[in-house]
Order: sequence, then C-alpha cells, then structure tokens
Amino acid sequence: MEQEHDALSAVKSRMKDAIFRDKELNKNGKPALNRLSRLNDCIKALYSLRNDIDTETLLILREWLEPLPDNSLPNIEIKNEILSFLLKTNVSRDQLVESEIGKIVYFYSLNNREVGEIKNMSKQLVRKWTMVAVQEQIE
Repeated sequence: MEQEHDALSAVKSRMKDAIFRDKELNKNGKPALNRLSRLNDCIKALYSLRNDIDTETLLILREWLEPLPDNSLPNIEIKNEILSFLLKTNVSRDQLVESEIGKIVYFYSLNNREVGEIKNMSKQLVRKWTMVAVQEQIE
C-alpha cells in the first residue's frame, strides 16, 4: 500500500512539474512540450495505480486538459490519452465535485472545433459521471 502511495506521489510530482514548465514556456512564447514528452510514462504509471486515484490526481489531470495562458488547448494526444484513462477509471461523486474535472470535460463535449473522437469521449464521460452523481445521491 505504501509503495502505491509513493508511486502515485512520484507521478503526481512529475505531472505538476510538466504543467508548471509548460505554462512558463507558454508565457514566454516558447513551445510547451513537457506534458507531451512525459505523457506516455505518466499515463502508463496512472493505469497501474488506477485503483488509488485520488482527488489531487484528478485536479492535476484537469490542469493538463485546461488551456495554457495564451488560451491554446492541449495537444490532441494529451486529450486523447487522459480522456481514455478517465473513461476506464472509477471516480466518486465527491472526487468529481472537489476536482471540478467535469467542467473541462463538459467544455470538450460542447466544443464544435474539437475533433470528433475527443468530443465523443467527453460526451461519454459526461454521461458516465452524471450516472455516478445520480446513483450516489440515491444511495
């Protein structure tokens, strides 16, 4: 259990560092490629820790999906991998509320400029998470 916690902490740290660096590079008009270069390693690690995903992890994933300071959206690979991961991961209503990840996913589900695959995955997540919220309210 402690090993999983340490592994998750390490992944979150790498992901936070990548988004911080990308925001700084973007503010300075330079290419922000840290998230993209770390994407495969981070997602692979998250899949192996998927049962231990916490609210902080969802907050970081939300940040990876959000626009950069110049309002540019993340690379399609970033969106695709994160949304695919989220579709295969169970999250609680409380985690959804606290992380507010649903807001950016909902944005992608409505964005007419978004690629069909990203839009479809986003719509699937909105439906899935709506069911989670309703089910937990009933219980």
